[in-house]
Amino acid sequence: MAGTLARNLLKKFVGVFVVYACLLSVLHAQEQRYVIADQDASGPAGSDMIALLVFLQSREVKLLGITVVTGDAWRDEEVAHTLRLLEIIGRTDVKVYAGAE
Repeated sequence: MAGTLARNLLKKFVGVFVVYACLLSVLHAQEQRYVIADQDASGPAGSDMIALLVFLQSREVKLLGITVVTGDAWRDEEVAHTLRLLEIIGRTDVKVYAGAE
């Protein structure tokens, strides 16, 4: 009898905990982080482009803009890769800024 009571209490506790965790995740998901990505945007299909895709698909991130500098390749070439990526995924609303050469 005591074992059954303890199991029922444990089940109720776990149920309440799961509901609480779900509510917290919903509340947390509504908060957006504002981000400006600053990188050399190595591409096409480089790790920098993949990192940008993570930001662009996240509901928790509002990507305000992307700054591109000379890094693994020349700035103007990487700006072109970044603009093309945004065009392909339909996110031309994100601004791209050419930084240091």
